[in-house]
Amino acid sequence: MNKKILFIILFSLMLFNLNAQEVAKPNILFISVDDLNDWIGPLGGHPQAKTPNMDRLAKRGVSFTNAHSQIPLCNPSRASVLTGKYPHNTGIYYLKTFFRESPVLKESVTLPQYFKESGYTTYTVGKVFHMNSDYPTSWSVSAGGKRNSGEYGPRLKKEDRLSCDDEISATIDPLFDWGVFSDGIEKMPDMESVNWANKTVFNKEQSNPFFLAVGLYRPHLPFYAPQEFFDMHPLDGIQLPATKSNDLKDLSENILKKNSGGHIDHHPLGWNFHRFDWVEKNNQWKQITQAYLASVSFADHCIGLLLDDLEKSKYADNTIIVLWSDHGYHVGEKRVIGKYDLWEESTKVPLIFAGKGILKGKVANDPVGLIDIYPTLVGLADLPINEKVDGRDVSVLLKYSKFEWNTPILTTVSIGNHSVRDRKWRFSSYDNGDQELYDIENDPNCFVNLAGKTKYQKQVERLKEYIPKNEYPMVYKPGSHFKN
Repeated sequence: MNKKILFIILFSLMLFNLNAQEVAKPNILFISVDDLNDWIGPLGGHPQAKTPNMDRLAKRGVSFTNAHSQIPLCNPSRASVLTGKYPHNTGIYYLKTFFRESPVLKESVTLPQYFKESGYTTYTVGKVFHMNSDYPTSWSVSAGGKRNSGEYGPRLKKEDRLSCDDEISATIDPLFDWGVFSDGIEKMPDMESVNWANKTVFNKEQSNPFFLAVGLYRPHLPFYAPQEFFDMHPLDGIQLPATKSNDLKDLSENILKKNSGGHIDHHPLGWNFHRFDWVEKNNQWKQITQAYLASVSFADHCIGLLLDDLEKSKYADNTIIVLWSDHGYHVGEKRVIGKYDLWEESTKVPLIFAGKGILKGKVANDPVGLIDIYPTLVGLADLPINEKVDGRDVSVLLKYSKFEWNTPILTTVSIGNHSVRDRKWRFSSYDNGDQELYDIENDPNCFVNLAGKTKYQKQVERLKEYIPKNEYPMVYKPGSHFKN
């Protein structure tokens, strides 16, 4: 064969392969779930949890049993996930402070923005960022309107509230309500988001690889779900979370104050205790537990529809799926209804990866954080590393069955108030010098604080090394307060 012709053939094949590689970039399905704790099948946080769709996703990929939020509050957690930065490095702690108000994050390249700048078409629907969706900087296409505006709906008129009286809603939280939503499943905003994703992305020809972010509002308050999901959890058989009558007696008043919101003057988080006091006084603990389980099952239903739509599409074999929640949630544990403390119930979150190149059915006990999602997805998509993010690429845990690590992961609630979690231990340090230490292997409910016992000081000193030495000042937007 003529050498010139051979060269042309080889060169053409090389170009073809390069183009094929470009086309073969994996799509990303990015599913965020609001206020979802470990009450799902793969994590076993509640024996009556019914989440068949998250179960099947876990069987298709890797589920983490020791994944933690970097700050257990909606807005700052999502800012941390989507920028790949720790709160103590950005000053974003408040619920209503837009992340770009931080000088550190003003020009930050977010996760979807990074994919967008790498040739992806980025789509968003539902609650992904907390409030401002950062469109068009982060997104090529946004559902817009109520689908991206923080709609926790459906919302009922005051006179139609289902379970909680007007007094408690006015003094504690206007969203503090639960019960059967009877106006039809299709009126749930999460259903609208799922339908939009299918119509806009899965059922359309995509000229570029896509990054589709779908943010589900349930199980965030109000705990409303259609009747069929309440029927899955009959009230008379509801099992309440594990508690201990004197659980809080080994904690100082200062710690209790910290965990009830005293650490941020502008955040009246004492309502987490007030909520439970009201629930207990009015014999509503079983009811709210049922409603939370029903809301989780409804969210699982929506996830199932997304997975079904993806599987029916031409993109099924070349899409990486990640499912995560912004933080956990107490449903009575430690006498708390809510979040935003340094206990296991607030920080522990579902985190599941599945898809191309990821092991199937692996359960990983390694300590990881939501902050690791950004660099991990970049690694899985074989994009250049973003050196400016704080998280770690944990894709080795997704690809190799025997690979493991025990590098602790950090959670923060405010300046000087942090918690460190490894495989066995949880250590929390407060700005007044108080400490907590729990042996999670032997005390998974964190009933016994070991921090003051001489026997455990080596563990305290070891974990204390992971507490930040330098912290960026809080970025406070006037008028910010704890709502929603």
